[in-house]
Amino acid sequence: MIRATHGILASSGGGVNNASGYLFKSTTNSTVVTGTVANTISYSNLIPANTMLVGDFFQYTFNAVRSGANGSVAVRVYFNTSASVTGATVIGTATVASSNNVFMSKISMIKSATNTEFNVVTGTVITRDVQANAVPVVANINWTVNQYFIIAFQPASALDQFWVNGLFFLKT
Repeated sequence: MIRATHGILASSGGGVNNASGYLFKSTTNSTVVTGTVANTISYSNLIPANTMLVGDFFQYTFNAVRSGANGSVAVRVYFNTSASVTGATVIGTATVASSNNVFMSKISMIKSATNTEFNVVTGTVITRDVQANAVPVVANINWTVNQYFIIAFQPASALDQFWVNGLFFLKT
């Protein structure tokens, strides 16, 4: 019997770029966003060119926490060819009330070279498994070049603090 300690076999054959499993994961706190109401990057991670392929599914899951309850926060997730929100493709967003933390998890797929498909992009109640009556969102993400996975916070109050305290990104 073959077992993987994290529950996912680490390779689907065909070389490194076809490997399935965790691309990255962390339980280290990200950069704290505080003292601003601007949309500010808290976490980014490089996904090297050709790591994601047509036919791949991928999932990201993270827990974001806050200190302070002075206002709501917009949590946004992006892909971009640089570690910047300028020109980035938004793949998930949620507005979280002033006293709440957020757990976000999304599953997406790469259908073709010009079609990366996501489930519902916006909302105040986030759920990964139930997306009734939702129209898929399609983005043209070029996976043959480096892409950054980015999580950003836009607080309503500069007095609050926000950070990601754990995340993983996996592909099948």
